[in-house]
Amino acid sequence: PQAVSSPRRRVNVGTEGQTMVTVHQFDTSSPVALKPPPPVRHRLELFAGDYEALWRTCSRADVDALGISVGLFQYIVTQFEKADTTRDGHLQLRELHELANLMYGKRSAEDAQYLFSSMDTNGDCRVSLLEFIVWWRNKTVSRQKEKEKDKEKKKSPRILL
Repeated sequence: PQAVSSPRRRVNVGTEGQTMVTVHQFDTSSPVALKPPPPVRHRLELFAGDYEALWRTCSRADVDALGISVGLFQYIVTQFEKADTTRDGHLQLRELHELANLMYGKRSAEDAQYLFSSMDTNGDCRVSLLEFIVWWRNKTVSRQKEKEKDKEKKKSPRILL
């Protein structure tokens, strides 16, 4: 085999019968190049409401992949579990409205609908545990950024004229 340089990498190619295989042919005709890689999925996408199994089998790596702490994960899942009265691993609008009322005080149906639509990112008219966690994480991150901006404003010197 002879080494062929590519602008991106070096690839060893050889001959197949009497035909020389080039980098371009290799890239476009290999089975790997023909089908796109599968999307990265988190195991919570398959969650169907078995909370006992979730607590037993969820690893630190699963939580780290979500970008949150273990303590926050436990809190979020506990709140979600309380609200999931049907035990199907998803929240319907009614369940989310009840959860919002418990956590934030009495909320209107319009507030609950707005909250629900902001969480239901795939549009299947229900909020999965993974959608709930991602929404909560994003809310937490945006609050932290707001606090940092406020601290920076307080630190910056003010010039009074």
